[in-house]
Parts: sequence; structure tokens; C-alpha cells
Amino acid sequence: MLGSSFTEKTEDAGEVHYETGSITYADKPAAGLEALEDNHRWDWFTIRTLITSGTGFFTDAYDVFVINLISPMLGILYYPQYGGHIPAGTEGVLKGMSSVGTLVGQL
Repeated sequence: MLGSSFTEKTEDAGEVHYETGSITYADKPAAGLEALEDNHRWDWFTIRTLITSGTGFFTDAYDVFVINLISPMLGILYYPQYGGHIPAGTEGVLKGMSSVGTLVGQL
């Protein structure tokens, strides 16, 4: 691992420690989901994270679903020569780019 030539393994009280070159790390048994509930703290960081992720999810979902409502309005406004409908190719690009915009916004 990591270009080293030796690995040494020791066991201490249910934990397995590996020493690889100068790096030491422990493999601890993963805690179950029940343990996450017991150790949960409601601090400002947790609340802010929940609000931020909830707001981001809401706005992304709104953008994705509202484009289907906006397309006929844009057709009436900008494409009266086609009977108020956006041409199929243009409408596909418009809806596809809204999804691309959502992806870029998440990054």
C-alpha cells in the first residue's frame, strides 16, 4: 500500500491496527444506524446543513418541474409563426439545458 515495502498487523481489544511505512490506521467495526441516533447532536452546523440541503433540493426540483409549464408560454410569446408552439428540436434543447443547469448548479 502506498508504495511501502512492508505491512505490520497488530490486534488490540477488538481493533485491528495496520502499520504501513509511517502510516498507521485502525479498522474499527462500523457502527449500526441505531448508534447514529444515539450519538446525534442538534447543533447549529446540523441545522444549517439541513436547511441548506433542503432549500437546494426544493429549488432544483422546482426548476426541473416548472420548465414544462413555462415551455408553452415561451412558445406563445416567441414562436407565434408556429402556432404558439416551440419547435420540437428547440424545446428538447431547452428542457435538456435546464437539467444541465441543475447539474452545474449542484457542483
